[in-house]
Amino acid sequence: MNRNEATALIAMIDQLWGERPGQPEAKIAVWADALQGVPFPAAQKAVRSLALSGSTFPPSVADIVTEMRSAHSIPSWAECKALIEASHYGGYPEGTHPIVREIGRQVGGATTLAANSPVVAERMVRSAHGPAVERWERANAQALALDDGNQDSDWSAGTVRRGGEPRQIGM
Repeated sequence: MNRNEATALIAMIDQLWGERPGQPEAKIAVWADALQGVPFPAAQKAVRSLALSGSTFPPSVADIVTEMRSAHSIPSWAECKALIEASHYGGYPEGTHPIVREIGRQVGGATTLAANSPVVAERMVRSAHGPAVERWERANAQALALDDGNQDSDWSAGTVRRGGEPRQIGM
């Protein structure tokens, strides 16, 4: 996430929680640095999820990261199917969850889904979704380790790397 995206994210939080608009440059710089490597759409999704959950207070960076790590950030089979079908027209958008990419490979991509009836395409994605989610969750649970802090986050690969915090390796 860059400074412009951090500014937009903070403005979104201000609108959703009724905070005073206009943020000091220091806050924007800290948020941009803390969320470096985090895809902006994923952070927006986490903020929307927190708002819809009825959270009383505006989220911190830690709240956003926690929400992104939660099960809420795992796309449903319907979201996976829509993203795979949309990838036919230019690939996956930046920040696409690794589960979507894996299911896309398993079912043969957008072209294969389009070649089948909607019912068959739905069954293909549904049958691949559960095992893909289980593999992703198992890989993340088994790979917890402390990092030396020399690497940055790579959220698009499903990896969290921050010094002194657990590291989760995605698919």
